[in-house]
Amino acid sequence: MADDLVILDGHAMLHKAYHAVPKREDPDGTEVGAVLAVCGQLTWLLRKMRSRHLVMALDPGGPTFRHALFADYKAHRGATPDDLGPQLARLPAAVEALGIRTVCVPGFEADDCIATLVRQGREEGFACWMVGVDKDLFQLVTDHDPPVRLFVLKTREVIDEAAVIERIGVPPSRAVDYYALVGDSSDNVRGAATVGPKAAATLLQHFPDLEAIFADLHAIPSLDTRGAGRLPLRLLKARADIELARRLVRLRDDVPLPFASLREPLAWTGPSAEAGAVFAALGDPSVVEQARWAAR
Repeated sequence: MADDLVILDGHAMLHKAYHAVPKREDPDGTEVGAVLAVCGQLTWLLRKMRSRHLVMALDPGGPTFRHALFADYKAHRGATPDDLGPQLARLPAAVEALGIRTVCVPGFEADDCIATLVRQGREEGFACWMVGVDKDLFQLVTDHDPPVRLFVLKTREVIDEAAVIERIGVPPSRAVDYYALVGDSSDNVRGAATVGPKAAATLLQHFPDLEAIFADLHAIPSLDTRGAGRLPLRLLKARADIELARRLVRLRDDVPLPFASLREPLAWTGPSAEAGAVFAALGDPSVVEQARWAAR
């Protein structure tokens, strides 16, 4: 599978691991359980997927262009736990020690980096595998050659276009407009507060996009969905929120990445020379041997 590109959502993987694995300290008594769990997942992926091109996208930790659009973007989220923050800082070095490149661009979220990597990867002939759990990535999934799939580590699910339709009722090409309508509470994106998932899916099953919906509001009351008669007025009242939500949920695929081509810089050849020291400091040198075994 030399022409597969595996794109990892680093901080999403770390957050999931933090809430799922037992606490574990390094020789200095610092919590590192989530970092080691992610690295264990990476060695498993290296063995199972057999891809030799990998990259991990990371969030910059500061404001992004979305905060300029909407000051309260993700404002409702609590503070990072005291024992997670240091692990976020240590993750890039551990991943790089395994020989996997990381990318983090100020002003853009990891998902935007993933979207850009997908676009560039497909242009270079890669079939792309996104490893993550974020529903925002649904919009990138495609069955067209070269395909783009979302792989969910916990359940081992492979999400293709049919799986996206099963989950939200519309294909990936309409996922942005779907979430513009229903909003995204996890990111504090409002959308149309009175339009639920079923109504949003019904609208986008009958209209190709938001422009077509607003251009033909008089046709909506005849749709087979609860409260269809009230939908036109609700949509008009929420139009500004819907249009803002669309700008917030749409992923950017023009992030300035630190490499012009992906094949050589993202080629995986095994752990780095510093890997032994890095994982000795983390308290688990066996991770390096697992990665070396995957390189055979």
